Amino acid sequence: MMVVAGGFLINLALKTWVFPSAGQADKVLESGIAPVAYGIEGESVASLVTCGAKCGLTQETVDLAGRWTTDYDSWQKEISRTSNNTQRQAASAIPFVLIGIPLFWYHWRLVRRESQEKKENNTAPPTT
Repeated sequence: MMVVAGGFLINLALKTWVFPSAGQADKVLESGIAPVAYGIEGESVASLVTCGAKCGLTQETVDLAGRWTTDYDSWQKEISRTSNNTQRQAASAIPFVLIGIPLFWYHWRLVRRESQEKKENNTAPPTT
């Protein structure tokens, strides 16, 4: 339990101070808002902008649709910028390395020592 909790604490520290955009990407993923391409809404609004005068729309409606398209595009860029997968992966992998290597080294030394002790006990001359 301590090893896993230590890994989570290191992960939290990395996402807070070293890779802050990884923390922002997690917030975006947790909110359920995922970067998507134009859906039906985007196509409908784009058609409002292109149709405009032919469809009998007011200039205000066309301008609003154009601003919506611009806002949507900037929102998409912001979402894709904050969902930096590389930093998220690094922030998740570094704690495993920082905790895993010393733990593996300790285990390896313990097994090696026990193996050597067993070997010494088997090769010792019998006592009479």
